[in-house]
Amino acid sequence: MAFALITTLKAQTPILSEGFEGQQFPPSGWTRESLYLSSFTWFRGAALYTYDWWGNQYHVVPPQGVRMAALESDYYEDWGPQDESLITPLIAIERPSALTFETFCQYGHSEYRDHYRVDVLDATGAWTTLWDGAEQPNVWLNQFEETINIDLSAFQGQNIKLRFRGYNEAGEVLTYSWFIDDVKVIATDTIPDAIHETALQANIYPNPVDQLMTLKSTEEIQCVCIYNILGIKVKEMVINNQEAVIDLSELPSGGYIIELYYDHHQKITQSFYKK
Repeated sequence: MAFALITTLKAQTPILSEGFEGQQFPPSGWTRESLYLSSFTWFRGAALYTYDWWGNQYHVVPPQGVRMAALESDYYEDWGPQDESLITPLIAIERPSALTFETFCQYGHSEYRDHYRVDVLDATGAWTTLWDGAEQPNVWLNQFEETINIDLSAFQGQNIKLRFRGYNEAGEVLTYSWFIDDVKVIATDTIPDAIHETALQANIYPNPVDQLMTLKSTEEIQCVCIYNILGIKVKEMVINNQEAVIDLSELPSGGYIIELYYDHHQKITQSFYKK
């Protein structure tokens, strides 16, 4: 699901914020479901060593605080199938919003028939998958290195629940463990910057962009800054030219804001989507 294009971001108090630091698990309002009543289900974990089905060992350290939500693979196969869900409280989406969370998850191994999904329960009463780690295009282990951003703007005006569901569709144990932390639902704004009378014009293309983006302006661009959907600066470059090509291949998929800075403290703000 693509991010809505946004012109600027305004800091908001999170609609939902959970770091799993409290003693209660699941946290207040959250629920936990185990389809097969497996002993290996979601729990509140600290830093730990875990194994995958192949016997490889990993040291997993929470990226925020000292606790995280953990779903370990039943690598001993003592309890049979795993189909484990951790479900948020009901969330009112009253304005364009996004889900963000940190994850330790193996990507791109759908052939093992594992799934590490984020689902949404919307007003229709049906669960819809928004993201699946196993179905990501690149095979790699995200060890809390890349924040996941999922647009929820399509559910504006609805009350929803979000589900973190790890399961094996063949009725087996999971091949890899899954960990999440710092789960937030954040409102995003579409409030344009104040309109100033200026002859400045700039084009950015292609949009959406895959790797290389071209900038063209009527005046010399001094520098550019790029921000992710959380308003965090992820890239800054000196340009000093009316045209430039910038490499965005290292940025994760998602919505971004680019600010082009000129002389006399002038700037142009535009939004784009990174494929």
